[in-house]
Amino acid sequence: MPIAVAGLSSSYCARPQDIFVRATPYGEGRIYAWTEVRKITAHCSRGHRGVWFSFDAEMEDGQTIPLGTRESQFIRNYRAVSDALRNVPFIYDNFGTSDCPKPSRQRRVE
Repeated sequence: MPIAVAGLSSSYCARPQDIFVRATPYGEGRIYAWTEVRKITAHCSRGHRGVWFSFDAEMEDGQTIPLGTRESQFIRNYRAVSDALRNVPFIYDNFGTSDCPKPSRQRRVE
């Protein structure tokens, strides 16, 4: 890892020890410990470019961090994310994966 993503309004960098989130391009950042993850949500959505597969981490304070907005990005970092969450109690919700191709539906963070 690290996984880094920049969006229009926020960015994050997931590192083995923590997740750094900046809410706005010029705003203050926040560091989350992996132990602050309360829920991982997997979902797919259909668009004009096909099916998008993603994983979001919901933190204790309600912040949602998109850990993988493209399947290839998530697969590349799957082992590191799984290792970081190995001893963390969290809810895994894959209810939104019904539109995913079968191999994607079977992936999960453990």
